[in-house]
Amino acid sequence: MSRYRGPRFKKIRRLGALPGLTSKRPRTGSAFRNQSRSGKKSQYRICLEEKQKLRFHYGLTKRQLFKYVRIAGKAKGSTGQVLLQLLEMRLLVQIGGIWEETLHPGINKKKTLL
Repeated sequence: MSRYRGPRFKKIRRLGALPGLTSKRPRTGSAFRNQSRSGKKSQYRICLEEKQKLRFHYGLTKRQLFKYVRIAGKAKGSTGQVLLQLLEMRLLVQIGGIWEETLHPGINKKKTLL
């Protein structure tokens, strides 16, 4: 399964607020289509939505996310905190790689940026 490349605002509406993805906010009065599904959320649904938020926000596949969860579980400290630290470090490495490519552009690197 590859990274999600569809409309971001649909995901934000469905999953709730994802900080840093967009400055748009869902309208408060447009909850008519969700009235039929209102009710208590099961524990499974809550966990699934949180997993999907992480996957969408950090651009991960299921396999990559489970790999990070396994690493975080083996580390000392709170698993959730360690997991978020690992994911944030992953983002910093990706941003650093893009920054380095823009500083030293070669023909192949320019092609990959496009």
